[in-house]
Amino acid sequence: KTIQRVEDTELKIYLPKIVDHAVFIQLHQVQVDLYNKFSELVAKNSTNTNKRGFLSDFSIFQYICTHPHLLAVMENLRNKKIRERDLITDEQEDNPMCNIEGWWKAVVPEDAAEKIEYGHKLMVVKSIIEECEEIGDKVLVFSQSLGELNLIEHFLEKEGTSNCHSWKKKIDYCRMDGTVPPALRSTICDLFNDKDNKTLRLLLMSTKVGGLGLNLTAANRVIIMTVNWNPSYDIQSVFRVYRFG
Repeated sequence: KTIQRVEDTELKIYLPKIVDHAVFIQLHQVQVDLYNKFSELVAKNSTNTNKRGFLSDFSIFQYICTHPHLLAVMENLRNKKIRERDLITDEQEDNPMCNIEGWWKAVVPEDAAEKIEYGHKLMVVKSIIEECEEIGDKVLVFSQSLGELNLIEHFLEKEGTSNCHSWKKKIDYCRMDGTVPPALRSTICDLFNDKDNKTLRLLLMSTKVGGLGLNLTAANRVIIMTVNWNPSYDIQSVFRVYRFG
């Protein structure tokens, strides 16, 4: 048996041109304050023999840059002993210094869970989704963090968008991550790819679960929340859409 493999240049002959945008977003002042406070905390503990790992610190900086309330979401996940399966490293689970302690509570506003405005990245995501609603495009959102997916769901259901004030799971959007049984994943893909299903217009996915092997050509917009250390993960995520259906 012979398998013929060709480069993606063969696809470009038949598919529309792919357009990539790297969006740089200015942080909200609350995020700046959190960023600076955590930087000081890291510097203060840099000589501690029980210091946290680099990737642990980097993850917390990512949470801050998404939305201040994500710190509370992640603390809640840890309190319930729910591990983030999509993170690159496991050292966070073993090092007591890595836990998101209450250092942030004096900085995060009490209404952070109510207002998406404190996270400019999420506001941009919301704006893209609204634009896609207007023109009838379906969207994939990839994230490396289960907590980040939880937060996106939270604001979709609480604030919604200009055309839908409260998004309903399994009607307006679906989610696929490591908690979704493999047998159900194909069903979600079929529902999303159904051309007659105009209501289901958003699919939230964890990068490692949804980034390989799936055909999701009903969408033509892909949002990657955070750039992966390994660029092949992001490329493969985009190619869930940029392919023959």
